[in-house]
Amino acid sequence: MMASMGDQRTFHHLLVNTLVSGVTSSFLWFALTFWAYLETGSVMATAVIGAAFSLSSAVFAPWFGTYVDHHRKHEAMALATTVSVVCFAVATAVFVAVDVESASPAPGSGCSSASRSSARWPARSGAS
Repeated sequence: MMASMGDQRTFHHLLVNTLVSGVTSSFLWFALTFWAYLETGSVMATAVIGAAFSLSSAVFAPWFGTYVDHHRKHEAMALATTVSVVCFAVATAVFVAVDVESASPAPGSGCSSASRSSARWPARSGAS
């Protein structure tokens, strides 16, 4: 039995949405991992972030898959969007609330961003 054009169109929209979501999520995690390495210079920090991504995917995927299979798809998508918005709102509130100066490493600890950036990225001389 052939699927109707509307069903195929919906399927293609969901397929493209899943592709964009997966690529965006992967780039976000890669960017976070790379930024953590640039800020800390620590391979251990990148390993922890990479492990957090891999383990969270492996642990939560079966639970989310079961939830989606047993509930209406629209309800599951609405819940996922709501949870994402709440998480981003909390992260934004924390970002705005944290004082950058008080969150900086202690002077003389060898972990200041100025000492790392000057050691790793020499200033350019001359015209660009």
